[in-house]
Amino acid sequence: MPAAELTSAFRAYGDAGRHWTGGSCASSVALPDGRVVWLFSAVFLGSVDADGSRPASSPLISNAMVVQTGTALGETRHGGPSEAPEALVAPDREGEFLGTGDAVVESGELRVIYHRYRDGSHRTLDFVRTGVSLAKFALPSLDLISVTDLPFPSDVGWGAAITPDGAYTYVYGTSSAPGRMRFAHVARVVTGALDGPWQFWTGSAWSPDPGAAGRLLSGVGTGFSVQRAGSEYVLVTQETNLVFDPQLVAYRSTSPTGPFTGPIPLYTAPEATPGSPIIVYDAKLHPGQAAPGTLLMSYNVNSLNFAEILADARLCRPRFVDVTWPPPTPGTGLLAAPDDLAVTGQDDYADLTWDEVSGATAYRVHQRDVTGGQTHFARLPAAVTTTGSRAALLIPGHRYELKVSAVDAAGEGPAGGIGTVTPQSTRTAAEAILGAGAPEAVADSYIARLNGEGAQPERVPAYAEQIVAQAGGTLDSVFVAVLQGFAATITEAQAINLAVHPDILDVEQDAESYVLD
Repeated sequence: MPAAELTSAFRAYGDAGRHWTGGSCASSVALPDGRVVWLFSAVFLGSVDADGSRPASSPLISNAMVVQTGTALGETRHGGPSEAPEALVAPDREGEFLGTGDAVVESGELRVIYHRYRDGSHRTLDFVRTGVSLAKFALPSLDLISVTDLPFPSDVGWGAAITPDGAYTYVYGTSSAPGRMRFAHVARVVTGALDGPWQFWTGSAWSPDPGAAGRLLSGVGTGFSVQRAGSEYVLVTQETNLVFDPQLVAYRSTSPTGPFTGPIPLYTAPEATPGSPIIVYDAKLHPGQAAPGTLLMSYNVNSLNFAEILADARLCRPRFVDVTWPPPTPGTGLLAAPDDLAVTGQDDYADLTWDEVSGATAYRVHQRDVTGGQTHFARLPAAVTTTGSRAALLIPGHRYELKVSAVDAAGEGPAGGIGTVTPQSTRTAAEAILGAGAPEAVADSYIARLNGEGAQPERVPAYAEQIVAQAGGTLDSVFVAVLQGFAATITEAQAINLAVHPDILDVEQDAESYVLD
C-alpha cells in the first residue's frame, strides 16, 4: 500500500473505535498467507469521541497486534476480555511489562522479541529495561504458544530490528550511554533459530558472549530498521544524536555489520516543531508493502503532555512516508563550502560564524560530540539564512566538532572545514557543588549522584566509568545501592562541568569517608 493510504487507513481504523485507537512502535511482518501483522506498544483501546479526543477512561495496555488482510485493518488482538483488556503478551515477573520489538516468521511460527520493563523511580526514567523475551505465535491462528526470557544482560535492547538474510538472521539492538547517546549493536542466529544460540559482533569478529557486543554507530532510536536493498544494507532511524530531532535518516553499508556511512537525510517530520511537546520517534521500514524503488517508512508521533494525548487521539498513530531508494545522486554545480568558520562557546551552547557564499539561500550546520563517542556528524534540523548560528544543548566539558554547508536551488553543497569547541560551565564552585570550599573539604575529591537511566542499579558502574573517563578524571569508588553514584578524583573545573551534566543529579565535594556498598 502507498504511504498515504496506510496513514489514512490507520487514522480511520483508530477513529472507528471498539479496538486499537493508537499505539507506539508499529513493527510489521508479512505472514505466509498474505496477511500482515502490525505490532504495537503502549496501546490505547476503546472509543474516540466525535471531537477526536479519547475518554480519560480509555484502556491503555503495554502491547497488542492488529491484523491486516488485503488493504483492510481488521482484528485487534489483546489479552483478557474486551470489557477488561490486558496486554497480548505478559511476563511472568511481578511488576514488569513487555514492549514490542521486531518480529520474523520462521520455523512455521511468528516470533516476536519483546523488551521487558519495570516501573522506574524518581531518580530513573518512568520505566527501565530489565531484559528481552521471545514470544512464539502459532500460524495461521496467531495463538500465543510460549514466552521465554532470553539469557542476556539488560544493557542492550535486542530486537530493535530483525533482518533475515540468507543463512543468518541479524538481530539489532540499542544501548544508552552518558550524554544522551544511543548506540546500535548487532547479533546473529542461524536462520530459523531465533531462540539461539546467538553470536554477537564485537567490531571485528563474532563471539558467543553478549557482553562482547561492540558498537556499530551512534544516533539510532529505541526502534529502527535494517533492510537488504540490492547489494547493500540500509539502516533507517530517527536521528537521535541530537535531542528530540524530527529528522529521519538512513545509513548504508555493504555488510550487515557495517561500517555504515551517512547519514542521508530522508524526511523531516512536520508534527514536531520547536517549543512544542510533540515528539517523533522509532522510524521503521515495511518492505512487504513497499513499491519497487522505494522504502516504505513509518514513524511514531506522541506528546510529552499526557493530557494532549487524550485530547487528540491521532497523536499516537503511525505516519507513513514513501522514500525513493537508492537516493538521487547529488547534482552538479553545488555551492562551495563556506570559508573562515569560527566557533566559540560556553555553558551549553556554541556560536558559529562563517563567510557568506555567493548565491546561497541557506546554510546547514553539522555537529558531532567527539567526547560522547558520536560516530557521524548530525545535521541540525533547521536551516539558517544568515552567516551565523548557535548550537544548543551541548554538554560542558565535551569536545564538539562543527562544520557548515551552503544551500541553493541545486541542493546542499559539501561541508567546509571543521571547527572545534569545548564549552566550559560558567557557574562558580559555590553555585554548582554542594559543600564546595568547606573547611573539611578534600581537594579534588568529589561525590556525584547519577540521574535518569544511569541511576538504574544495573547501569551505575558503566555510567560512572564512562562519565569520569570523559571528564578526564580517575574513578575511585562506585556506590550502587545507597547513592547510585560514584566518587572520583577530578579538578574543580571538571566537577563544575559534571554538576550540569544531563546524567548527574548533583555533585558534592568530599568531606568524609563513604562506605562502598
